[in-house]
Amino acid sequence: MIARELVIDVPVLPPSALSVNRRSHWAARARATAEYGGIVRLCAVNARNLWIESAMATRNTIDVDWLPLKRCSIALVFTFPVKGRRGPLPDPDNLVSSCKCLIDALTARDRGNGCVGAGIIEDDREITLLPATIQRGEANVRITIEEVLR
Repeated sequence: MIARELVIDVPVLPPSALSVNRRSHWAARARATAEYGGIVRLCAVNARNLWIESAMATRNTIDVDWLPLKRCSIALVFTFPVKGRRGPLPDPDNLVSSCKCLIDALTARDRGNGCVGAGIIEDDREITLLPATIQRGEANVRITIEEVLR
C-alpha cells in the first residue's frame, strides 16, 4: 500500500481576528472562522479532485475514490508578502494556533453547525502537526498532508 500525499494551496492567510493574541468580539471571530473555513474547504475539495483525476489517468481506470485519511501528518508553510508588511514576521506558534478552523475544514465530520468539512482527514484527533514554516513571497498557506501507514 502506498501512502497518499495531498498538497493544498490556500491563497489567503488566516485573518487576524483568529489570532489568540487578538481580543476580538465573538461575532467577528465566528464570522472570520466561517469565511476562512469555507475558503479552505473549497481549496481542499479542488486539490482532492485534482488528485483523483491524476490517479485515474495514472492507473487508466475510472474506479478511483478518495477515502478520508485515518492517520496523517500535516505541514503548514505560511508565505507572507514582501511588500506591504512592516516589522518582523509573525511567530509560528501563534500562526498555528490561529489555524484551528483550517484543520477543522479538512475533516469529514459535521461539527454541529450544519457545515461538513472537505473529507480529507477522518478526524483531527489522529493527526501529527509538524512545525510550521514561515517564508517571504506571495501571500498564501500551503498545506501538505501525508498519510501515515502502520
